[in-house]
Amino acid sequence: MGLVANERGGTHGAVALVDWDQSGMAPRELDYGYPLITVVVAEEDHTFDDRAARAFYSGYAQAGGNIDRRQMFNAALFHALRYMWWGSTERRWERIL
Repeated sequence: MGLVANERGGTHGAVALVDWDQSGMAPRELDYGYPLITVVVAEEDHTFDDRAARAFYSGYAQAGGNIDRRQMFNAALFHALRYMWWGSTERRWERIL
């Protein structure tokens, strides 16, 4: 199993990491719904990080992305249910709720 990410040089010396793991064709809502369940909800105590959510989604919108909030919730729920396959099912279910 090898590393599945590439470094890409950007403008003004910026470097971006492109992660090709689990890449494929899917509705874009799955991309912007993913952080809602994996990043902005703390796994330990299920608190919502409003600052992280605002930073990610405002950056997404500023880059030209359109966000459908209903579809974002559906995509986040999809990812949350998918994550129930790993780890403690009870903890994952608490996080979904």
